[in-house]
Amino acid sequence: MGADTNDKLNCVALRLIRFSDSQSILSAYSLERGKVSLLLSTGNSPSARRLKALVMPLNTFTCRISSSRKGGDLYRVADVMGTNLHLNLHMDPRRAMIATFMADVIGATITNVTSEPLLYQFVTQSIQELAYIEKGLQNYHLLFMIRLGHLLGIAPDTAEWHKGWWFDLLQGTFTPTPPLHTHMLNQKETEDFVKLQRLNIRTLKAMRADRQQRNYILDRIIEYYGLHHCRLDRMPSLDVFRSF
Repeated sequence: MGADTNDKLNCVALRLIRFSDSQSILSAYSLERGKVSLLLSTGNSPSARRLKALVMPLNTFTCRISSSRKGGDLYRVADVMGTNLHLNLHMDPRRAMIATFMADVIGATITNVTSEPLLYQFVTQSIQELAYIEKGLQNYHLLFMIRLGHLLGIAPDTAEWHKGWWFDLLQGTFTPTPPLHTHMLNQKETEDFVKLQRLNIRTLKAMRADRQQRNYILDRIIEYYGLHHCRLDRMPSLDVFRSF
């Protein structure tokens, strides 16, 4: 789809990658066009530094786009204005780390270049929740990935689970006997997985898990995504995030 200088986008910033000494490419998720790549001027001038602050991971902004002379689906931008800077996501190191991780998950899992209002609404609602949640913050990324799985159509049907059953990660189903492969959760892990599937933003504070347990749960969710949607084990933020 072509773009002219009057096309306005509502965007969520995902990841900024340096393109040259004076330019960077921002991966963003937009309400109007889905996943987009935006060419930004990001040198060392005061205005460039302000722009980089506006497009930190999960910051939302509006802009106008025009086709880049470099061609393809890379757009030049103008009139960038932040719309959720009051949330101060990046003032808290914990929220900033989770925001960067969530941005990488969104960038990897949502690849459509068409408008999906419900998915965009979910992303922006999740940003608001991340900004304000206090109890349960350390586990919020797990809830986010579980709920995203529902929207992507890969979530298992927990109504099929019975106590004492296993979960077959490969088939995405619950079974009364262990599957004949290693992509599975044992009986206790399956019960915990079902409980996680049923959590919401209000009940998340009841979840008890230390860092080792969180990382184990995260690894299994990533394994499940890899089997049913896309690989997430190569995300740039993953190694740093494990230390959270």
